[in-house]
Parts: sequence; structure tokens; C-alpha cells
Amino acid sequence: MLPQKAQQWIDERTGYKNFLHAIFLLNFPTKRRSRWQFIWGGALVLMMLVEMVTGALLMTVYSPSEASAWGSVHYIETQVDLGWFVRGLHHYTAHMMI
Repeated sequence: MLPQKAQQWIDERTGYKNFLHAIFLLNFPTKRRSRWQFIWGGALVLMMLVEMVTGALLMTVYSPSEASAWGSVHYIETQVDLGWFVRGLHHYTAHMMI
């Protein structure tokens, strides 16, 4: 950690403490109650993250060629540990996003 004088000197020239406060310590005042309509944005972001993670996991095993697509899906479903779960999660999350 920097000495106190060094921190003050850097803060006077850059204003990094205000920046860090604005980024990490925001306190949003709530003047009214939260509403259920406001959950959809967060839910969509969460579903998109689930899609990216499960898609990346499936991408390591899936083969999109015409000859081996069915075989790779069958392999994911039957041979890969929790492959059925990851594929199902990817499938149903995609449908929920629609």
C-alpha cells in the first residue's frame, strides 16, 4: 500500500478516489418500492450469461458437420458427465429468452 502522502498526491492530480467511489460505492436512493417489471433486464442478462457458458461447454464436444452432428449430440447426452443437463439448460434457457 502506498504511504498516505503519496495517495494524497496521486489523488490531487488524478482524482482517482472520486472515480473509485463512483464505480464501486454507488448508493442508489430508492424513493419508491421496487416493481416486478424491473426484473426482466437482469433476468435477460443472467440468461445470456448462462447461454454463453453452456454454449462454450457444448462447443468443446459438438461437431456441426452433416455426417457427425447427430452422433456428437448423442455422445453429449449419453457419455459426457452431466452433458444431458448442460444441453437441456442451454436449450431451455434459449427458449426462455425468446
